[in-house]
Amino acid sequence: MKAGDLIRFIKTGAMGIIVEVIDKASDLSGPKALVYCAWEDEETGNQHNESLWYYLDYLQKCSEPATFDDSAMIGGRL
Repeated sequence: MKAGDLIRFIKTGAMGIIVEVIDKASDLSGPKALVYCAWEDEETGNQHNESLWYYLDYLQKCSEPATFDDSAMIGGRL
């Protein structure tokens, strides 16, 4: 995984863009990736977005590569 990759979380269907990857973390926790996600709440119509750090090991288990053609995203479109 590298910056600019579009991913889809398998369980929720939410999509995100990898903004930054840190291979050499200052602690012993391992490589991390900053993922930006944006969505719309279907019930309220409110727009939401967030950027969260994930360990690469975790992302490789719970996400898959995505394309902008993945329009079946739960909660709106990226």
